[in-house]
Amino acid sequence: MTQFEHYYLLAFCISTAFQSLATVGIISTFIVYYFQLRKMGQQLDVARKAMKTQNALTLINYLQAPDVHEARFKLNLYCNAIKGQTSQTLHETYKEWASKVCSTYDVAGIIIKLGFVPEELFLDSWGPSIKSCFEISETFITDFQKPNKMGARYWNDFRWLYERVKEWEEKNNKDPGAQAPPQPSSTATPPKPERREND
Repeated sequence: MTQFEHYYLLAFCISTAFQSLATVGIISTFIVYYFQLRKMGQQLDVARKAMKTQNALTLINYLQAPDVHEARFKLNLYCNAIKGQTSQTLHETYKEWASKVCSTYDVAGIIIKLGFVPEELFLDSWGPSIKSCFEISETFITDFQKPNKMGARYWNDFRWLYERVKEWEEKNNKDPGAQAPPQPSSTATPPKPERREND
């Protein structure tokens, strides 16, 4: 082996060693980045769960507001007096209750559809109320969704929420009649609105 070949072989070995070291360095860097990204992903999951919990508490407070809770209770209590009637024949007091219930559950439907809160929590806990209120108010909703009024998209997320509750109950074998709303007696009559001074 000539001196030139000897130097060439030595240079080749040194170059190969440096390339190997560079490869090891790149692999080590990727490993470090992987664990950093994994840790960041875990932190993001924790933050996401905390945000969903906070959003759920906010939505619960919204649904449990005294005026909203009262509207749901009264709407369920007099469901026989409302069901099957058109919005024109409903008493103005009933329209106020139905409108408040529909608007709040419509907002809840939007939030749940977007995934901002745990869906199962609300489908399980509020499912019977959502079903009852929608079925009571369906004629009222359909009337509002006419083209000459608010249109088909009005309160449409309440309808979506109602369908999701039915799907969830079928999937989990829930008894739809397990938590039925209170029914009025056959002689029960709806309360009359309070007379206002300007009436």
